[in-house]
Amino acid sequence: MAGTDEMLKDPTPTTTTDISDSENCTEKEYLMKYRDIMHGTTELPGDFDTWTAQEQYDWKYRIIMKFTLNIPNSLRDMVPAIMTPINSNICQEELPEWMDIDKYRRAQKFVSEHYLSIVLTNLLSLVYSFTFDDGLKGFILGGHTHTPYLAFKRYLITVKRMLVWYDGDPWVKGTKAYREMKITHEKHLALTRKLALASEEQIDAALKIENPWCPERELFRKDFAALCPFAKIDQRPYKLMKYIPYTIKPKSINNADMSVVQGMLVVVPILYPQYIGLHNITDEDLESFCYMWRCYGYFLGVEDK
Repeated sequence: MAGTDEMLKDPTPTTTTDISDSENCTEKEYLMKYRDIMHGTTELPGDFDTWTAQEQYDWKYRIIMKFTLNIPNSLRDMVPAIMTPINSNICQEELPEWMDIDKYRRAQKFVSEHYLSIVLTNLLSLVYSFTFDDGLKGFILGGHTHTPYLAFKRYLITVKRMLVWYDGDPWVKGTKAYREMKITHEKHLALTRKLALASEEQIDAALKIENPWCPERELFRKDFAALCPFAKIDQRPYKLMKYIPYTIKPKSINNADMSVVQGMLVVVPILYPQYIGLHNITDEDLESFCYMWRCYGYFLGVEDK
């Protein structure tokens, strides 16, 4: 492929704006500079559509990483995930080659023996995922969340749906677990279509909730800022991604969105099991629980990478 290697090695922007001196910028100034640079790189190579998906992702990845050099290594894999939509053509009845039924059954046993702890994990994970802008965006755009009661109903439906997955085999057609998994995947695809048809201005307008009823909002903001100081802006890819043009980042639910939510669903049992009543559990128990969520991710269109 003529010229591809050169483009991958040197995706040079068409602007002279410099963001290397992030230490002397306010967060707003840095984001504006970053936006200017990214919108100077929106022109795709002429034969871009003929490249393989991997070549396209590599090209986009290198452009973004050129301007986000301070992102921690642990978060770098999230960059290509942000640019990769979920798989809309997944066949739920077809199991992946790596599927291990025995490990899945062990996870089911683990969940059944620690049911209350897992329910608590599900509730906490929803709150954690909303600390990311894109995680909260999908929840708001899905509708029926603009009052505490409606949000509570949405939480309850989501948790009940997960409990059905835990008790069943989502790949067996005709079962309740299969049906609930399919409903979830279809809801994700419907939201993706909604995002694709809307302009950036329409999306921003839809995300605004007039007069939200949340008396503790400012108190929460102060507490979070005091207890969890933010990293530097150029170390937070989820903040920078808002300014990437849609020629590079598609408007859709992507693999990063799904990975963050899945990570939240397993992180508490792994890091703080004693806080949610999980005692005398083994590494094999936790591994099987993570494996269970890997299976669910596959059925919901998440890439294996």
